[in-house]
Amino acid sequence: MRSCNWLGGHASVLAMDWYGKETLHNTPFTNMTIHGDAVAAIQNVDNFTFARVFQAGHEIPAFQPAAAFEIFAQIIRKEQLHSVP
Repeated sequence: MRSCNWLGGHASVLAMDWYGKETLHNTPFTNMTIHGDAVAAIQNVDNFTFARVFQAGHEIPAFQPAAAFEIFAQIIRKEQLHSVP
C-alpha cells in the first residue's frame, strides 16, 4: 500500500508556534504540477512549505521519483516549491 496519513503531519504543522502560523492556516493548497501532471498539493509561506505528495507515502523517491527529484532540486536552489511546465 502506497499511502501515509498526511493529516496528522499537517495538523502538527498548523499547531506550531511561529510567525507564519495564521498565514499558513489561511493559505489554500495549490497543485504542484510537473509537465501538466499534478504530483503534490503544496502550501508556501515565505521559506516554509508543506507538501503532500500524491501516491507516495514515506518513500517518495521510490513511488514518485520525478516529484522527489524536482522537490529536492527546488529546495537546494532555495526556491519555494512550484510547478514545472
